[in-house]
Amino acid sequence: MLSKAEGLTHAQLVSKHPPSELTLAGLLYPLALVEENWMEVRFSGLPDREPWASVDWDADPELGVPHCREHGA
Repeated sequence: MLSKAEGLTHAQLVSKHPPSELTLAGLLYPLALVEENWMEVRFSGLPDREPWASVDWDADPELGVPHCREHGA
């Protein structure tokens, strides 16, 4: 995915593509968060950090998305 976005300007990354409100940056950012989490927690054995650490996944598996939005992720 990153190779496809290489060389794009900031304006291109944040432009919306109707009818969706999504931007390319809006799609890549969550992927980067997941990749970062996998590398740190799964592979390196580091503890979860925010916004993931305070999510109670057992209580509500769908909590992750709104919780991350509240914390700027």
